[in-house]
Amino acid sequence: MNHSKNNSGFSLIEIIVAISLTGVLMLAMTSLLSFLNKNQSQGSLTSNVLQMQNKIQSLLLNESAWDHTLGAATTANPLNTAGALGCIPNGLNCAHIVKPAPATNPPDNAYYLGAPFIALPILEEVDGTVYIDSSVATNGFTENGTPCPAGQQFDPVNGNDACPIRWELRVALICPNATASCNNPTVDITGVLRFSPSTNNSRFTSLNTAKYRVHVTRGSRGQNRSEFFEAVRQATGANAGGGTCAVGAWTDAPLTTLNVNENTNAALAAPGVTVQPGTYNCSFSITCFECGGFQSRLVYPGGPALAPASLAKSGVLARSGLDNIAFTVLAPTTLRLQYLAEKVPEVATPANYCLGMTLPDYSDTTKFSFLNCIRIY
Repeated sequence: MNHSKNNSGFSLIEIIVAISLTGVLMLAMTSLLSFLNKNQSQGSLTSNVLQMQNKIQSLLLNESAWDHTLGAATTANPLNTAGALGCIPNGLNCAHIVKPAPATNPPDNAYYLGAPFIALPILEEVDGTVYIDSSVATNGFTENGTPCPAGQQFDPVNGNDACPIRWELRVALICPNATASCNNPTVDITGVLRFSPSTNNSRFTSLNTAKYRVHVTRGSRGQNRSEFFEAVRQATGANAGGGTCAVGAWTDAPLTTLNVNENTNAALAAPGVTVQPGTYNCSFSITCFECGGFQSRLVYPGGPALAPASLAKSGVLARSGLDNIAFTVLAPTTLRLQYLAEKVPEVATPANYCLGMTLPDYSDTTKFSFLNCIRIY
């Protein structure tokens, strides 16, 4: 039987078989390349998500980053308000949170995203740069771990390959022995990963978001700031005095100079000094020459409430130069030194010597009144 051949000597059947095999090989190669590309994209995605997980955990444990997060200058951050978490930076008692029993073991993401856990929408870096801002429901990250560009949004329903990642942080405040409230609770933080690529996505397989969940337990306070300021009334040279005295009523002893002011926590506001929100340890002194019965105090007349509540009611922080008086300022507040003198000096001295005088050899500075404070937090 004779078979027809082409000019090269191949039969028609051989050509058809060769074309079929080539098609099969091309289809296999296309599938293999698609598989390899998908695996590469998936590997890159999981690597980036793991890096984000590690960074979030590191920032939550870093004292400087936590300080920035506590003081985040945005109303979206409840740590900066009098809300459920505002008790931490404000030095107030925080309510203990009882965790409900989860419906699944381990708990799913929905468990942490619901009540009674409190949202922590802002997480800042060591330099104060915002790393996570989940205050806007559509904010998210690209598959590379960078914030989604303008015009791209996280879409939990339809998905978005250009913005498929979102992190949400939830907090539970835990008091010792499960007491109803406490001043310095343990902060239990969970970072929940949400992943939503487009519904017709061909680049990623599913991602086990629970595998990348962040869990950190830390104290509520950040690093001890140890920032010192000294406000004084002082003079150098002969015949200089601290000022004249008033008798029989509480009177301001003006502070006129800031000798030290670390991190600009204080500013002169005659006759006192305005301090920024924070927790302080202070001591003070007022000199009075032959005033008879003499009293002194540190006050904040007309200022906002301070913590603890016992101080907020009286408006008097300390009397008679008590050392290491601790208090928390909730908003910029002016502190003033005041004295109550029984009489003026009876000896023939200049009137302005009543609140102190410079001492020989007059080359050193004499401090007539001072307020020394260290900002702790």
